[in-house]
Amino acid sequence: QVFLRIQSVLSMAFQGFGLASMTLVGKNLGAEEDQLARKTGRLAGRVALITSSFVAVLLMVFHAPILAAFTSNQEVIRYGSTVIYALAILQIPKAVNIVFAGNLRGGADLNWLMWLSIISVIIFETFGAWTLTYIFKVGLVGLWGIQILDESVRFSLNYVRFRRKKFKKVELDG
Repeated sequence: QVFLRIQSVLSMAFQGFGLASMTLVGKNLGAEEDQLARKTGRLAGRVALITSSFVAVLLMVFHAPILAAFTSNQEVIRYGSTVIYALAILQIPKAVNIVFAGNLRGGADLNWLMWLSIISVIIFETFGAWTLTYIFKVGLVGLWGIQILDESVRFSLNYVRFRRKKFKKVELDG
């Protein structure tokens, strides 16, 4: 529960970057400024990368006081201090993925995002988490590890898609 709360707060901040990039990319594409849209999308990705790296370092350095803000149970803090490194690392691909997904939303590439999410949830969050939990018995670190793999794969695919994309030109009726 402690990690889910931390993740929830951080995700809200990163969603802000994603919404901003979606808006700017969409605005630039609407103004037929394709190169500016790509440049803006890449810049938003760099800002998310730098910010999330800073957050990851803060989580690693100040893990004990951060965990103590959520619980006074020393056993939870001790165990959480080992697992929080996986949570910290997760922030980097997650934040950058949120931005590049936002870039693709701004470019109206919604089918891609839908199918990537469906496939990713089936492969990583269902099959991968089940396999790690019940076959390899890796515990909480493994579950956060599968999240790192999921976000890294999604980010990589969304990044490549954004770089190669010839954005759709959506005609509006009326």
